[in-house]
Amino acid sequence: MSDGTGGVFHAGGVHGPGHLRALAAVVLDTLETAARARGGPLPAEGPDEVARRTTDLDAPVLSEEGIGAEAALADLVRATAEGAADPADPACVAHLYCPPLAVAAAAELAGAALNPSMDSWDQAPAAGAALGRSRRQPFRRRRYRRPGGGKAVAMTLPTRTNPVGGTR
Repeated sequence: MSDGTGGVFHAGGVHGPGHLRALAAVVLDTLETAARARGGPLPAEGPDEVARRTTDLDAPVLSEEGIGAEAALADLVRATAEGAADPADPACVAHLYCPPLAVAAAAELAGAALNPSMDSWDQAPAAGAALGRSRRQPFRRRRYRRPGGGKAVAMTLPTRTNPVGGTR
């Protein structure tokens, strides 16, 4: 897909999913291999070795020649996944964070490829319209009236994907 010469491939458009599919395969294969290499809920070698392995990826920060998207992704994902805690492991059942769901990770991939910022109709027409309706409708029917005449107001800041409730 890439040869390290600076070719840029977009995730959207007609050809984007094909480029994304190839890179996603590299990421998924590397995640699987790294989880096996980690061998448990935490890296077996401890924090110093994890730090060394991760820091080794930084040298040099900006090389004269690139190594290509596939190799860069594989290196970064391997170091990150081998050095990660795995909340999906039964030994991490009481971990602060729950394991991410596969469907959520897949939806994140779709969202990233579509780049629906939802700031305006021209950036994400379908997503903005659907989300706008789904957010407004429940609030129209369920307005909370405070004693003394005040009303609750629902706001969406900074984008419609991050609803924040407030009162007025």
